[in-house]
Amino acid sequence: MKPLEEELKIYLNSKYSGNTKKYVNYIVDVLNVPDETGAPALVRAKVLQDALVPGKIPYSGLYSRLLKEMVETGIITKEIGEHEPGKRGKPPVFYRLKSNNLLFLHDTLSSLHKEREELLSQSPEELVNRIGEITIEKLELELRLGIAIKLLQEAGINPDKIEKKVRELTE
Repeated sequence: MKPLEEELKIYLNSKYSGNTKKYVNYIVDVLNVPDETGAPALVRAKVLQDALVPGKIPYSGLYSRLLKEMVETGIITKEIGEHEPGKRGKPPVFYRLKSNNLLFLHDTLSSLHKEREELLSQSPEELVNRIGEITIEKLELELRLGIAIKLLQEAGINPDKIEKKVRELTE
């Protein structure tokens, strides 16, 4: 599976009009929002359309065609939500950037690079102290993880299934 940035670049290169390329970038900008886990968030189709048509993308037909093409090329995914009982109409439709999105990782990688550079500029004594702090933080996180696993088990939830689902969503 290709990274999103590469697929997006290939897709944009297939478009001749500068305006169409701009419209695709508008769609990506609206969808490029992380949820609480850091993964690309689901955006309801109506919210996405209201944010873009006619303000940034002049025609709803063009907007629909671009969305369809982006789904077909794998840049975004389309998900059909649950139909709410008692409500009329179709079930809600959601879009999100595909999950191996490197656009979200850019800021994280930049901050990690800065942190690494700061660590390398420290004296050996400061590095030893920092390693101790990191070790303590790691132990605290392991303790919290253990507690979370026990709470899930007590609630009748299998933590292995959750881990499997998280891996499926992030691969």
